[in-house]
Amino acid sequence: MDISRTKYILRSLLLQGFWNSRKMQNVGMLFIMYPYLFKLYSAYPKFLRRAIQRNLETFNTNPAMVSFCLGAVMHQEQVLLKVQNNLDVFYEQEKEWVIVRSSIASTVASLGDRLFWSTLKPLSLVFAFTVLYLGQVYFLNDSVQVKDLSTIVLYALACAFLTYNIPVFITRYKGFTLGYEGNEDNFFGLTKINWNKLITVLKTIGQGLTLFVFIYGLYFYFAGVVVDVDVITKVILLSSFIILSVFIKKWNIPNIYLYLGSVLVFTLVALF
Repeated sequence: MDISRTKYILRSLLLQGFWNSRKMQNVGMLFIMYPYLFKLYSAYPKFLRRAIQRNLETFNTNPAMVSFCLGAVMHQEQVLLKVQNNLDVFYEQEKEWVIVRSSIASTVASLGDRLFWSTLKPLSLVFAFTVLYLGQVYFLNDSVQVKDLSTIVLYALACAFLTYNIPVFITRYKGFTLGYEGNEDNFFGLTKINWNKLITVLKTIGQGLTLFVFIYGLYFYFAGVVVDVDVITKVILLSSFIILSVFIKKWNIPNIYLYLGSVLVFTLVALF
């Protein structure tokens, strides 16, 4: 069956627009799937109604990677169509459809949250600050230094936007194909990509850029500054909280405690 990949990917952008507290993204998923279901079951009204009910069940996944779910579910719908004349087999395949839909949605949600929410979003922000610093917009000084501020800010915003959204659309297109052409052996295309390696590489890039921004900022902050007790105190405090943030993450201590502690310490230092 010929499927317009772009059509369904564009419809998937509205997945969250129909979110509800009861079954979450189920209406959005049906909105994306409906043209496909109508085309598939147009000659079988009874099975079309059943397909609509099936696709209205609870659904929740990462929006950026929903195309993996779309491809897999469309594949399963074709399997159901082929066995519709044998109701016993149909009901058995329908149960399998529900399991596939639920399991792939949960897996994609976990991978998508790690890749896009926890990795790419912070990375896009770091890219933006890198562009700002290279464009001589420094935020660690008492006064912001500006050189053609508007142009540099636009470059930074564009960089952040593209850093996040280009991978999103690549994932949407690639995920749709992998999900549709995949099967249970490769978990509908998900295992064809080494997600852990990809996330690790992106995090390493983000950490490298963060270190660059930090050192670059410190250089301009302390350039020409006379090293005295006040400067040494600031460096020690800043370094201490950076080191603490690493250990706090390893100890699974909420970051709010580090934030409250830093506010208290800096308040005391300011008073004395």
